[in-house]
Amino acid sequence: MTEERRGDREEAEAHPGETGSEEAIDSEDARKAMAANEAHAIDIRGDEEWRSGHIPGAHHIPAEELEERADDFPTEGRIIIAAEDQQRAADAASKLRDSGHDAVALEGGMDAWRSEDHPMQPSTDPDEDAPV
Repeated sequence: MTEERRGDREEAEAHPGETGSEEAIDSEDARKAMAANEAHAIDIRGDEEWRSGHIPGAHHIPAEELEERADDFPTEGRIIIAAEDQQRAADAASKLRDSGHDAVALEGGMDAWRSEDHPMQPSTDPDEDAPV
């Protein structure tokens, strides 16, 4: 292993989710980036999971359609991939990065988003708007 790769690995271990290649983003940073219109969320979960609640403003594109629809994604800003678990999101983000997109996985998946009490759509309150 080269010194550079060893340093990258040590940095990743010291700061999970904050690698030099920025492969994951924590839920608070993701929320801020989306609120500032610097990022777009794509939820790759199945239909039932999507309907049970998702990140406000997220686009629903099931994982099996992701690669064939990659040309439809915005070219400006970062793409944040949301899935129930981080590994599935990381795999999808990696494929998008390979096709030239600035894509990252939501660190900790949707569990992390929910545990931080970030807004969800649909909201449990039908009169409540749920901005990011």
